[in-house]
Amino acid sequence: MRVRLTKEANPLSGSMTFYQHLQPSLEAGNYSITVTQTIASSDGKINQAPYLSSRKFTVGGDRFSLNPDLVATVFPPESGQGEYANVLPHIVLTRPTLPWERSPGSAHLPGADSKVAPDIAPWLALLLFDQDDPAPPIRNLTLLDLLSGSVKTADGRPGKLPVGTLFPPFPGADHNELDYGSSWDDPCTVIDVPLALFNQVAPGLVDLKWLAHVRQTKVTGQSETHIRKTRTYANAGLKSDNGDEATLAVVVGNRLGMPGKQNMVFLVSLENFGPYLPDSSGKKNPNIPTDPKDPNAITQVRLVVLKNWGFGAVAEGQTFAGFLLGLNKPDGNFTLDTLQVQANSSPPPPPDPGKAVANALAMGYTALNHHTRQGDQTVSWMRGPFTPFDAGGDIDIPVVCADEAVRYNPDTGMFDVSYAAAWQLGRLLALQNKGFAEALYNWKQLNTRQTIAAFEEAIIKETLKDIHDPEKPLNTVMLVNEAIKKVLEQFLRQEAGKMGEDK
Repeated sequence: MRVRLTKEANPLSGSMTFYQHLQPSLEAGNYSITVTQTIASSDGKINQAPYLSSRKFTVGGDRFSLNPDLVATVFPPESGQGEYANVLPHIVLTRPTLPWERSPGSAHLPGADSKVAPDIAPWLALLLFDQDDPAPPIRNLTLLDLLSGSVKTADGRPGKLPVGTLFPPFPGADHNELDYGSSWDDPCTVIDVPLALFNQVAPGLVDLKWLAHVRQTKVTGQSETHIRKTRTYANAGLKSDNGDEATLAVVVGNRLGMPGKQNMVFLVSLENFGPYLPDSSGKKNPNIPTDPKDPNAITQVRLVVLKNWGFGAVAEGQTFAGFLLGLNKPDGNFTLDTLQVQANSSPPPPPDPGKAVANALAMGYTALNHHTRQGDQTVSWMRGPFTPFDAGGDIDIPVVCADEAVRYNPDTGMFDVSYAAAWQLGRLLALQNKGFAEALYNWKQLNTRQTIAAFEEAIIKETLKDIHDPEKPLNTVMLVNEAIKKVLEQFLRQEAGKMGEDK
């Protein structure tokens, strides 16, 4: 399935194509190849005999850990706080085949239409836990802690997986096969999820195919900063000849964050978990024994964690819309027409504020505690940008620091920090934007290079002023030639003088 945004439907300049999956030529894992050749003579003098040769090889790939360079970005942002309760968490990976390089155990899922190629479920999934679940603790163990205690390694060591904990059996005849180059002492990060909670948060196998896709973006008219960022992603994925096309994999979670709570997201491996995933309604898979009388009854599921991050989803009343709806509404009734916080929710004004102070409160100002750079403490006015009148006042830009934007009102004897607060907020928002920070860095570098170039040119002019006419344009090649000529003339004069002395 391909979905291409048309130029009219796409607000950006460029194109984006979505793919259901991007399957590698071979999944990661161990393989063996056997070649058989039978030789015989037509006259029967040589007996027919088969000859065979076997070779083993492995297709490497991430399994129990993930290279951080493969993660382009995550959303909601790590440690972010915002209106994220209506957004499914997702992670963008720079290697577009990564989610399909291994299998959950039942990789090929038939499509609704027999003419459509079957979809492929990814082996990666995002699980979200909020603070009421709560999120299981992260533990640093080894691969031996993933092996069942009833199974032994090739060197005779028994596995350390606790009784009652589910982790899919390893491949191989003895269920103890690792990829070539791996060791049972290799570290891994895991979480142990109670079975009931696992059935609530884990996607069903039928849903897993919808939780990963590939997006291919091609930039044609974006800013230079955006193009450089796209090229950075493209270096790790598939790219076109012009370098402005990036192919990235996206893994999406299946749960929304809880508003007003902290949420944790885990990128986990579901390799070979297909037979144990819950159905689409969250019911336990019948392949998992839970009878208390059964010695193999499962109470928790062990998952390998490849990446994790947390974010906070603000409650509805803490959103921008919630704050606006709550303004000027004491006791549930609107009392004023301006967007302001009620005076009784701010630091109390002086006993007799006077008309100027009363007017300031009515105009949308609020009094806030103000700690100056000198260590003094005072109370200053502040207002937001939403006022139904012209606030007046001028401010000269550029502003070097927030204090330059502080204004003093001699009528009230108080400072107005509205512009200063706006400048500080704008600076923080700008520095948080990676594109802006990169553009600012490149601009500073360009100015530094231009300054150095101008300084070098001034030095050259000063050093070679005796052979350079300031009225004529600077010609570096001419200056070098003139300098060489001067040096040669001086050298020849010195040599001629030496010859005269010898005579």
